[in-house]
Amino acid sequence: MPHIDSLIFKKKAIKRNMKLILEEDENIMACIKQGMKEHNIPAIKITGITGKIKTGVMSYLEGSKYIVYNFDNTQVMLAGGHYKLSFGDLFGSLRITVKENKVPVNGVFSKGKAAEGLEIHMEFTELIDK
Repeated sequence: MPHIDSLIFKKKAIKRNMKLILEEDENIMACIKQGMKEHNIPAIKITGITGKIKTGVMSYLEGSKYIVYNFDNTQVMLAGGHYKLSFGDLFGSLRITVKENKVPVNGVFSKGKAAEGLEIHMEFTELIDK
C-alpha cells in the first residue's frame, strides 16, 4: 500500500456574501469571472439573480430534444449554480428560470447581457488562519 502523508487542517472557514450590480449591456459571465478574479475567489455559489436579462441564451431538454432558447428583456424568476475559476476560465453551470409570455422556462444559462441594475447574489467560503 502506498504511503500517504496526513495533514492537519489549521484554518477557519467563513461564509461570505457578494453582490454584483451590473450596468446595461454588460456581459453576465464576464462580470462573474472578473468579480472572482478581483477578489481572489476560487469557487462561488450563485444563490440568486434579481432583475432582467436584456438578451440571453439558455438550453434545456424537452423529452429527448435538445432546445436552445433565446430570450430578450426577460425577468429572472429563479437562479442558482456553482462556478470554479481554474486556469483563468470559469467551470460550472448556472440554471435559471425566466418568465416568457406568462410561462416559466427553466434551463442552463449559456450567455447573455444584463439590463440596467441586474443583481447577481453569490456566496463563497474564505479560509483564514485560526
